[in-house]
Amino acid sequence: MNTRKQHRRLSLLLVLPLLLTTATGVAYRLGRSWFGLSKDFAKIILKVRTAAFLGEKGELIYVVVVGLGVIFLAFSGLTLIQRKILMRPQRVKRFDHRMVHHLLSGVILIPLAVTAATGVLFHIGYYYLGLPEEVADILMMLHQG
Repeated sequence: MNTRKQHRRLSLLLVLPLLLTTATGVAYRLGRSWFGLSKDFAKIILKVRTAAFLGEKGELIYVVVVGLGVIFLAFSGLTLIQRKILMRPQRVKRFDHRMVHHLLSGVILIPLAVTAATGVLFHIGYYYLGLPEEVADILMMLHQG
């Protein structure tokens, strides 16, 4: 199976978990920073964000699969764009959804990969490996931007 097909299939599998993760992450950050969201409600949002309702092992699997899936999508997308640029001479095309996808993916590639990697590292390190508080704080700062 080629990279383009893998990229497409994985993106379709991850679209709902990514929408859930993104929406709850934004709701948490804006709620806590701008709207004074209570810590109790914020904890509920984080439990939904990390799929804690799946149990301890399910939560770990969910976080790792979604995080690594995002990293794979980011870098497989980069290779697809590089191939397209290197293999074909650039010609003016009509402005369509693919062009928007290529432009946006180029802009968010690095922040998205850093956010996914630091989120997975934080979750595994802090909750399962006893990561020191100072290191966990750095990972969370990078994760939140």
